[in-house]
Amino acid sequence: MARDYTEIIAEMYRGDHQDIALAVFQPNGTTPQDITGWSLWMTGKLNVDDADAAALFTRTVANGGIVVTSATGGLATITLLPANTSALTDASTDVLIDVQGKSGTGRVSTLKSGKLVVKADLTRAIV
Repeated sequence: MARDYTEIIAEMYRGDHQDIALAVFQPNGTTPQDITGWSLWMTGKLNVDDADAAALFTRTVANGGIVVTSATGGLATITLLPANTSALTDASTDVLIDVQGKSGTGRVSTLKSGKLVVKADLTRAIV
């Protein structure tokens, strides 16, 4: 099944901090999934076919980019840092993103896919 990267997951300005809420559900779509012990990661790429090594950014629990806020409630927060988008130069860039999880039993699932719209900022200097 092809992934759909048309849904806008979030919008932000280049070089800003951005928090993205993640809610993981069981297959019925309504019951929260217990993500205790799961590995979580989000990858942002400019093109679907880009190698993982060429990704614009990768946020994980291990690198502090994802914080599980309620493991039993299936909730986490993904934080993008200014460095994750500061190199983008277009007036608006669609960054393709997906969030994957690996359960304690080793099962890998794509939890969310879509796009992050990154708009150009006017001020580039930080005072």
